[in-house]
Amino acid sequence: SWTQTVEIPLTRIIHDVQNRGMYVDVERVKELHYKWGVEESLLRDKYPLNMNSPLQVKEFLESRSGKRMKSTDKVSLMEVKNTVPEAKEILEYRELSKLIGTYTTRFISNAVDSRIHGTFNQVGAKTGRFSSSNPNLQNIPARTRRGKELRSCFIPPPGKHMLVGDASQIEPRIVAHFTKDPVLLQVFNNGEDFHGKVATLAYSGTGMNPDRFVGKTVGLASLYGASTGRLMMELRKYDVFLSYKTVDRIRTSTIAGFPTVKDWEKSFSERSKYRGKFTTIGGRDIPYKEGFPAFNTLIQGSCADYIKLCVLGLTGAMFSIVNVIHDEIICYEDTDRSKEMKDIMEAAVSLCVPVKCEVLSVKSWA
Repeated sequence: SWTQTVEIPLTRIIHDVQNRGMYVDVERVKELHYKWGVEESLLRDKYPLNMNSPLQVKEFLESRSGKRMKSTDKVSLMEVKNTVPEAKEILEYRELSKLIGTYTTRFISNAVDSRIHGTFNQVGAKTGRFSSSNPNLQNIPARTRRGKELRSCFIPPPGKHMLVGDASQIEPRIVAHFTKDPVLLQVFNNGEDFHGKVATLAYSGTGMNPDRFVGKTVGLASLYGASTGRLMMELRKYDVFLSYKTVDRIRTSTIAGFPTVKDWEKSFSERSKYRGKFTTIGGRDIPYKEGFPAFNTLIQGSCADYIKLCVLGLTGAMFSIVNVIHDEIICYEDTDRSKEMKDIMEAAVSLCVPVKCEVLSVKSWA
């Protein structure tokens, strides 16, 4: 069974991952902690309000903009930051506060011999994905300037190579495997870029140039059944503001571009309801629950299976794993074994489309 062949062996492996820890330049973390602390303090003292109070922030921004605000969440502040400069500084304060409270403070206090030892839960999510805590080594920001600065503190130990293996577009590949959608099969069997393809389909008829980032953001979400409103919210998190009409057209075009997926999803849900369960790519049964997003869980659960099989394969080849993210694995090695790591990750599961991975030997995690 999956439990006997995968989950039980993983318990020892994850114990070793935690014990190894991730090597970090503690002095550099301290420098960032001090610098960000000064910046946070200057922003906090700049205005006559408690920036941690949503009510005070709301009243303050309303007085500056002359308009009512329904919320002071990130998306709401990003919507007005170009017309209300104070909103941009409040967003910056919140970013600094989170980086300090969630990351630098904990990294400094938790570092032992320049290593951060996080806790990994191999069934920490409903899908079966790994989760991380104390501190969380999976959710360190990767897109922002400061997030990249923090990631640059994670470096190879002296004399070691830091290998970062990333599974390329593994979720849509798994969607293609299950649904056999002819467009998805063509994309992956021909070595095309899924996100670029989505962008081309999504922007068809809009008169706008295809935006790959938008394609990446809306592609899977559309196939997973996200509403137009939800997609607008996701895009706005990344400072992409499109009208409801435009996002709705992008969503509709994306769904229409992969015609088999929605039909397969519907029949899959009906079969799962009848059986009372569904089975991931690794042969793991997940109970069906009314109102539960079965298709999403099938795909994300299968992605979790894939990464766990990668971990087993790499451990069998004596790789020293130090972190496992949703579609990424980090190892420390004496030599550059990136080609071997790539081969193992690409052979971990057999799909009807090629599995592609990128493995790099890097100077930092930035």
